[in-house]
Amino acid sequence: MKRRQCVRHIRHIRDIRYVALVAALLTASACRRDPFPTAPARAGLAVPASHDESGATISSYRAELEGASEGLVYTSEVDYPFAYFAAAARIREPLDALTFATLIGASAEEPIEERTLDDALARHIERVDPADAVARGLVPRYERLKETIQESLNDRTVFCVGGAFKRCYFTGTDEHGNVVGLATWVLET
Repeated sequence: MKRRQCVRHIRHIRDIRYVALVAALLTASACRRDPFPTAPARAGLAVPASHDESGATISSYRAELEGASEGLVYTSEVDYPFAYFAAAARIREPLDALTFATLIGASAEEPIEERTLDDALARHIERVDPADAVARGLVPRYERLKETIQESLNDRTVFCVGGAFKRCYFTGTDEHGNVVGLATWVLET
């Protein structure tokens, strides 16, 4: 009798996780046209653009970041590729969560979590399943991605915006204070 109750309980938990995953995937498919929409200018911050106020290009990092992330996905309960983003913002101090949320147009109700680059990429570099030959083979590419972000950008931070299904931005600033980086979707239930 107890064994049947345990099996029933396990199935119930599995069903709840399945429903959460389906809901997240439906939300993702509705957002696939423009997974990283641009936000209107708020609080004196500029919308994502290809040039800053001085006319200098902020897409000079694009080829480097896209090249390092090409063919890689950020693994969570779903796997999504990285996409380049840039915002002419003229940030003078290290980027914090509130300023970043304002920059991307996140609502005040949306939770925002700040992570280090090391923590965000640990699942692809340090905590790789030793039995997964494919994942182990990709470790050098994720290390190259991490090195590229570290060498290219100042004030590197990862911001994850949203609930269980969230947008994660691997961000930093260029020499003019523009915010550039890579973004992806993450599902963590």
